[in-house]
Parts: sequence; C-alpha cells; structure tokens
Amino acid sequence: MHTLHVTVMRFALFDSQRIEATPNVTGTCPGCGGELVARCGTKKIWHWAHKGRRH
Repeated sequence: MHTLHVTVMRFALFDSQRIEATPNVTGTCPGCGGELVARCGTKKIWHWAHKGRRH
C-alpha cells in the first residue's frame, strides 16, 4: 500500500507576522512574495494558495 503525502502551505505573512489561514484573509508568500488566498473549506485542512486568475 502506498501513502500519499500532500504538502500544504500552513503559514503566510501578514504585517510581517506568520499567520495561519483564516477565512477572507489574504497574505504574502514567504518564499516568493506573491499574493496568497486562504483556502478554508470543510474537507481539507485550512491552508494558503497562490492567488490565480480565478480569485
């Protein structure tokens, strides 16, 4: 049996502070400086995603 490991972005920067994903909040990627949006659904752990054309 294989185990699937998924990496999610747990922290973003907001006002120079590391914060966890929170509904309706945007942050900055600590790696590239890009804009992040919080993904806060009911099926997966809350995490950050880079803002795309859909957001």
